[in-house]
Amino acid sequence: MKNIILLIFCGFSLSVFAQKEDNVWVFGYDFIPSPQNPGAERIIFNFSDDSLKIHYSSGSMILYDSYASICDTAGKLLLLSNGCYIENANGVAIPNSEGLNPGKLYDVTCAQHEGYNFPQNMIMLPDHALKTKYHLFHIPIDIISGNATAYGLLHSTFDLSLNNGLGDTEAKNELVVSDMMGNDGLHAVRHANGRDWWIIGSKRFTNKFFIILLDPNGISVKEQTIGDTLFYDAGGEMVFSPNGEKIALFDPKNDLNIFDFDRCYGILSNPIHIPLADSDDTQILGAAAWSADSRYLYVSGSLLVYQFDITATDVGATKQLVAEYDPNIFCFLNSTFNWMELGPDGIIYSRPANGTTCMNRINHPERPGAACGVEQRALMFDYAYKNIPNFPNFRLGPVDGSACDTLGIDNHPLAGWRYARPDILTVDFTSVSWYEPEQWYWTFGDGTVSTERNPQHVFPGPGPYPVCLTVSNNYGSDTKCKTVWVTTTATEETPAIARKGEILVFPNPASERVFWTKQNADAPEFIRLYNTLGQLQLEQQTTDGFIDVKNLADGIYHLVVQSASGSIRSANFVIQH
Repeated sequence: MKNIILLIFCGFSLSVFAQKEDNVWVFGYDFIPSPQNPGAERIIFNFSDDSLKIHYSSGSMILYDSYASICDTAGKLLLLSNGCYIENANGVAIPNSEGLNPGKLYDVTCAQHEGYNFPQNMIMLPDHALKTKYHLFHIPIDIISGNATAYGLLHSTFDLSLNNGLGDTEAKNELVVSDMMGNDGLHAVRHANGRDWWIIGSKRFTNKFFIILLDPNGISVKEQTIGDTLFYDAGGEMVFSPNGEKIALFDPKNDLNIFDFDRCYGILSNPIHIPLADSDDTQILGAAAWSADSRYLYVSGSLLVYQFDITATDVGATKQLVAEYDPNIFCFLNSTFNWMELGPDGIIYSRPANGTTCMNRINHPERPGAACGVEQRALMFDYAYKNIPNFPNFRLGPVDGSACDTLGIDNHPLAGWRYARPDILTVDFTSVSWYEPEQWYWTFGDGTVSTERNPQHVFPGPGPYPVCLTVSNNYGSDTKCKTVWVTTTATEETPAIARKGEILVFPNPASERVFWTKQNADAPEFIRLYNTLGQLQLEQQTTDGFIDVKNLADGIYHLVVQSASGSIRSANFVIQH
């Protein structure tokens, strides 16, 4: 039996500046909404202690392509929107919030108890001063000259202190931009003062950008014309690098466009256009995401994923194909790449274009080439989903020393780290630290240290090891510690996922093989086996109706059996030799 690294998350942090507004992601929608079945099954991502926990719930709001949410600074979900209205964390609609994004699409989809159908069209931001107030910037769609057109940029505000603490709509659908908007959606970035926000969108079929400033004086808008004209009508993503210095736009028709961005004055510069001539040119949807260190940019046009090194003199010459779509019958409606979002854990999560039960991810976006670890169908769910978040980097501080660094806000570093791919006594550590750390200092609890950002360490043998990371810069330091257990059980950690449905397994306890009742005697099934920590022990496709467990350690296990049709059944059983 291999020795494997397990982490018991009993860590602590000395920092009090944690910003966790993107800590909770909510997925899920209902295929056939009706008065008899008005709700939606939900998949909840909760990023806590630099790692992901997943569970299921249900709610009244149907989430389609449009999605916006926000947590408080401690990571507690506060508000959620599907583009039709806003609800609070308790699933109660915020009064007067219905009627967002007025137009033909709202009249059709929202009236039928569906969510709004426009990806990346909303972004939710906290107010600069009032902790209970939140801003929603959103792009509506209407039918203009017979075509579905994003016709402007709207602004709405919601205050949770109103209505006796139940929350209320303060303003709704205020017109910010009265022009056709591009299909790359919206994105936002912190102002160089560390408090205010820049929001950016493009004008359709042009090379014009709308650059919006949200500050204590309200909302101001300016326009800038720069770079190549975006001629083609395709959907993509516009996303700032985590450090706020660059913004990328990608869709498979207009290809890749990258700009520098001045967070002080809100100015785009140094446009780079990178054509991608490949099979993805036939696709109409694309995605873009950055590594947490802002070095690598990833783009996808459904079937292919490319990586670019932004630090190179010739960015286009660094293009590497890091993944090609691999169809699989066990993923409902298949699992292409499409929309991507960088998680608080430093992993990029990729949602397919169709409603599906699978999710892809890039496990190590900070690594070059194939080492980035694109994992197709990394997560498989009981329910289909069709949305993905559109968050700015809430853990971005001021540009220290710039002309706009006038508020006395400093980048006090915030330490965080995760581990991945344990192999015998070896583990890879990844820093997920923010607010511009400049030094990394690891202690592994065995007398050794490292000053690498993302070290690999070999432990001397089984036992508990207190591992700590201290990150520092000119303004201070922060430490995050966790206990690492080196044991002789389990395998590489995967997020624990609650399962539904039952299946009969026998014998129980089992010592050599465990059998289950098949729904179709000749059909293949996809098998995953987890231990009590939610860690994946076995994964395979089989038509046999049994698996071999004689090499697994004694203990309680959770068996998940997914049929070719997508249905999932599961059961617990005991291995006892």
